[in-house]
Amino acid sequence: MSARIGEVLQLDIGNLNFDADPVEICFPGKNTKNGQGGLTFIFQKAAQAVKEWIKVRNAYVRMNPHKIFPRTRLYHS
Repeated sequence: MSARIGEVLQLDIGNLNFDADPVEICFPGKNTKNGQGGLTFIFQKAAQAVKEWIKVRNAYVRMNPHKIFPRTRLYHS
């Protein structure tokens, strides 16, 4: 599955399965253009980058703690 940027921005932390190898990303149908959910995978290096981002994201932007990425521009304070 390939994902649109809007679909990626809608991801919650719970949509990633860091325990799987490779790491799974589940896209719920409610967040996709065609209404059908999907599953894709990322390599460990990308998963590690996402984990690091989750640790430091609050230093850059205030956001919903369940979301992975902000829906607005990032501003460094």
